[in-house]
Amino acid sequence: MPPARKKARMSRAKPPVKVEDKTEEDAAMTKRLFGREEPDADVEDGDLPSDDNAVAEYSPSGFRFGRPLSMNTKAIKAREKALKEKFEECQSRIKTELERDDGVIIDTRFLAETGAAVLDKNSDFTHLVKLRSDMPFRLIKQTMLEEGEYAGHVAIIIKQELPFRMLALPLHVRAKILRFALKHDEDRIHLTLKQSGSKTAYAPDYHGRNFLAVLGANKQMAAEAGAIVYGQFFHCPGTQVLSQFLIGIGLRNVKYLQQIHSDTYHKQTAQTSFHLLQEARALQRFSFAHVSSNESPPTAVKNIFNAAGTWLLSIDRNNPLKGLDVLTFEEAAFHTREKDPEGGVTVTQWGPAEQMDFLKALKAKLRAGAKKAWKETDALV
Repeated sequence: MPPARKKARMSRAKPPVKVEDKTEEDAAMTKRLFGREEPDADVEDGDLPSDDNAVAEYSPSGFRFGRPLSMNTKAIKAREKALKEKFEECQSRIKTELERDDGVIIDTRFLAETGAAVLDKNSDFTHLVKLRSDMPFRLIKQTMLEEGEYAGHVAIIIKQELPFRMLALPLHVRAKILRFALKHDEDRIHLTLKQSGSKTAYAPDYHGRNFLAVLGANKQMAAEAGAIVYGQFFHCPGTQVLSQFLIGIGLRNVKYLQQIHSDTYHKQTAQTSFHLLQEARALQRFSFAHVSSNESPPTAVKNIFNAAGTWLLSIDRNNPLKGLDVLTFEEAAFHTREKDPEGGVTVTQWGPAEQMDFLKALKAKLRAGAKKAWKETDALV
C-alpha cells in the first residue's frame, strides 16, 4: 500500500477511548460503604439510617448504601389529613338507629339503611357501627345466645356504667362524701394568675381533671358542693388575683366564701373586690398583710372608706360597725415615710397610737355613712 493511502486510512480510524478517572467517585463510594460519609449539612444525626434499617440501592458503579426509602413529610401529613376527613365524613353518615330495650344507655347507630350487612369490595359482609353514651362503657365479648327469643343469635356483650344515685343518700352522708373529695389537704388554698394571655385565677395545688365537675351536676349538688369548696380559706398574693377569682366564680359561689387573705392591696382592684363581695353574707374574715408604705391615718381612712365603705355598711344594715369584725389588717399593714436630716427617707410602721386613730376615724365614717343612707331611705319612703 502506498504511504499516502496508508496515512489516510489511519486518519479515519476511531479515536482511542478516554478512560475517566474514577478515583474521587471510588473514594466517595468507599466512605458510603463503610459508613464514613459525612452527613449533609441540613441533615441531623437523628435522621441518619442505622445499620439495621439501611437500604442498598444498585447503580452502575455498584451497590450504594443510604438512608431507608420513605415518603415525603408533606405527603404523609396530606395523607393523614385526607384519611381523617374521610373518617369524619363517614362517621357523619352513620345515622340509622338500632332498636334498644329500656335501661340501655348506649346509643347504637349503623351506616346501612337496613339491618342487613352490605357486601364490600373485598367480598366481605360488613357493618359500620358507632356506639355513643354519656356514661362510660366497655366492650366485653361476643357470645351465642342459646335460649329465649333470640336463640341462635350472636350478642355483643357491653358493660355499661349507670349513674350513681347520689341524691338518694341522706344529706349527712352526701356531706361526708363531698368533704372527703373536695376538702384541700392544707389549711388554705393558694391562688395565682395563669401565665397566659387571659387573666384567670386558679389554684395550682387544688385542681385536677374534672375535679369540680360535681358543681355542674345539678342545682342541688352545686349548692352542697359549692358550700364546701368555697367555704375554705383562700390566700391571694394581691387584690389583682382576688378580683379575677371573684369574677371567675360568679355571684352564686361568692355567697359561700368565709375566709380570704390578701398579701397586698391595690386601690383599683381592691375596690372591685369589695364591690363583688357584697353578696358574701357568710364571710367571716377578710384580712390584708400590707396596704400602704406611705399613709397617715387620716389618708388611710379616706382611701379605705372610699373603696370598702359600701361593702362594710352592707354587712349589717342595722349595725354599721359590724363590718369591722370581718375586715382586719396585720400589724405591719400601714407605714409612714419621713425625711431624715441627712436627706434620706425613713419608713416607720404604725404604732398603737396610729392604729387607734385609724380605728376611731373609720368608725366615725361608717356611722356617718349609715346615717346618710337611712335619711335617703326615709326620703324615698
